Amino acid sequence: MTETSNATTAARASLDTFIAAFNGRDLAAVRASCHYPHVLVSGGRVVVANSGEELRLDFDDLVASEGWDHSTFDDIEVVDAAPSMVALAFNYTRYHADGTSYRTGRAHYIFTSQDGRWGRQGQLLFN
Repeated sequence: MTETSNATTAARASLDTFIAAFNGRDLAAVRASCHYPHVLVSGGRVVVANSGEELRLDFDDLVASEGWDHSTFDDIEVVDAAPSMVALAFNYTRYHADGTSYRTGRAHYIFTSQDGRWGRQGQLLFN
């Protein structure tokens, strides 16, 4: 395998780790799956978390306000890749507990390798 294909494989594994943590409502694991500073760009706003403690995500609010149960990331594609950075694009869907979907969107995540570990360092959400 080339360095770039190794990077792509590692970034996909990091995405899978994030998805499992997110759907498991495990904030500590979500935070651990990221690198910092972490940047979110969505809906005209930019949020920078300089540490895991600054990365805000309220699963209880997501359940209460949307009736969220889980999400899927579909049609994942590599936008660009280098040995220490990979950009992935995908469609996401949010679901209620009964399996009905209620929101879809497009996202790009940026994964980087730091100190031999891959993690998500940025995300662009197109809602």
